[in-house]
Amino acid sequence: MSGDDDIMGMNTEQGLATEVIKLLGDELQRVRDDIAELHRSEASMSTPIPLSDAGIYMMQEENMRLQQELKELAQRCMQAKEVVAAVRVGPRSRQLPAAGVALAHNLDLAQDDNIARMQSKLSANKEKYKQAKSGNAALRETITGTEVLLEEVRSEQDSACKRLRMAEAELLKLKENARVFSPTNFLSRALPDESLDTATALEGLVFQCGGERLKLSQNAINSCVPGGFISKDHKEVVWANNMETHCVVLSPTHRYDPKAAAGGWESPSDMKRQPGEEMDMFFMNKRKKWGYLGTYRCVGQEILSCRDVEKFAKSQVDSAIDITAVRGLPVIIHNAVKQMYANNVLKIACIGWQRVGFNQVLARVLRPERPQMTDSGQSSESAPAKRHRRDDDNAGKSSKRHKAT
Repeated sequence: MSGDDDIMGMNTEQGLATEVIKLLGDELQRVRDDIAELHRSEASMSTPIPLSDAGIYMMQEENMRLQQELKELAQRCMQAKEVVAAVRVGPRSRQLPAAGVALAHNLDLAQDDNIARMQSKLSANKEKYKQAKSGNAALRETITGTEVLLEEVRSEQDSACKRLRMAEAELLKLKENARVFSPTNFLSRALPDESLDTATALEGLVFQCGGERLKLSQNAINSCVPGGFISKDHKEVVWANNMETHCVVLSPTHRYDPKAAAGGWESPSDMKRQPGEEMDMFFMNKRKKWGYLGTYRCVGQEILSCRDVEKFAKSQVDSAIDITAVRGLPVIIHNAVKQMYANNVLKIACIGWQRVGFNQVLARVLRPERPQMTDSGQSSESAPAKRHRRDDDNAGKSSKRHKAT
């Protein structure tokens, strides 16, 4: 610190000396100019001019006054030279003449004023810096709070978008439910196959279950789509085409079972299907073999009388009437049920299903469960479902020819 103070002191003394030299040099120049003017005046008065006594006396007085001013100027010049010599030779601590001391004192006062003014500005700048720093801290807090609020708004927006998508999906379902479903129009439409693997879906998976009721392992049940699975006999389904892209499933609106908890009459599970619901469909062909056809979506439902359904599905109507009452009941009850259908007391539900995919996970689980070879020695995995239906048709024609014979 002492070294820095010495350096600062030396710089201050050098600056002060420079100012003193400049001021004294100006003063010396003015003295020299005055002396030169006096010399010129003396030269002009050396010429003898006849004057009166009063004029001579006045000229003498003026000459004495000018000589006195010349002496004062010479003395001031000498003092200026001494000040300049003292400033150039020695440090500031050397004694200066009175004029130089006064000048140095004035310069010190001016320098102190400058220092005080600079310190005042420095303090003001420090205060501004503190205020700016405090303002920056408050601004950072505001920015942080705004970022948190923005994140909350984004999260709320994402939630709102999800709720909006769910509402749109629900609205779509409601619109689909509001549409009037016509089984005949649905069967006549040429709908595209929306399954991911059409070739695999057409091939299907045919396997033996050892009876007319579908039996699946727990692993296969767990592999089904979230909506579960549906199993139907060929007597309950009306297909729109050989590709099995869409169909209408017939089901009685009510079933009679004396042992049921509802007092005999109950609604079958098909009546609970809703448009948009997706399920894996298993289908039993005419040879009593079960096959997996793919994932189907419910597209609508309509309840019709027997006469209306007979216009496009005569054989399936008879099956729906037969399964209205459980097996093992007296014949009189079955006859009463048929009479109720004839009088339009009981009706038939027509549920439309469209294939929208093929569950490969379920297919991989089902493959080990089915026989590896068919009766003809060909792998059942490569036997298309269409071929099985053609064989069923041929078997039916052979049976009819045999009976005719």
